[in-house]
Amino acid sequence: MKRIIGLLIFLLGFSVMFAENDEIQDDFFFDAVVFRGEPADSARVDVYVMVPYKSVEFKKTGQIYTAKFSVKISILDTTGGNIAGTDYNRLLTEQDYAVSRGSTSKFDIKQIKFRLAPGTYKIRVELDDENNKAEYAKARTLNVLNFDELPFALSGIMLVSSIEESDGKFKITPHLSDNIGNLRDGFFAFFESYSKYKYDSLEYVYEI
Repeated sequence: MKRIIGLLIFLLGFSVMFAENDEIQDDFFFDAVVFRGEPADSARVDVYVMVPYKSVEFKKTGQIYTAKFSVKISILDTTGGNIAGTDYNRLLTEQDYAVSRGSTSKFDIKQIKFRLAPGTYKIRVELDDENNKAEYAKARTLNVLNFDELPFALSGIMLVSSIEESDGKFKITPHLSDNIGNLRDGFFAFFESYSKYKYDSLEYVYEI
């Protein structure tokens, strides 16, 4: 199977308006996106975890404000068995109190890659704030395809809030919240496509 297009990015230039959902929890955000792996009968799952500064507690030590938290990622099968996972610790430091309180919407983001066989999984992410002893958890179900069995397939779709070019390379910022109502300037959709055949041209059609 050939990866005919390594990266496709579309700007969806339309106005988006959604009703506010008071039940949306913004303690932290995460997403899991499935891509074809190597070999092709496996898949690469990229898990992104984003923690807004306003969601964790900063404590002042001297002239510095610091936040400490840990994140645990667990991948479970349909029986609840632990298939894979990892954990990591973060130390955030800021000199400006207002920034530590979220005045600039600053955030910490981490990308973790896993290799999984085709199947259905539950991705669970737990955040433990060391300063205020608060614990948060989120989970979602993920279906992993066997890309090698399909003549043509798309990866998972990741929403992207911004794209920056630096030294000929593109840096993308994932939009991990399920609420896209505040993206007034539109957003990007990032995905890969895979084919066992060669095409002179392809046309992608999207429906919203």
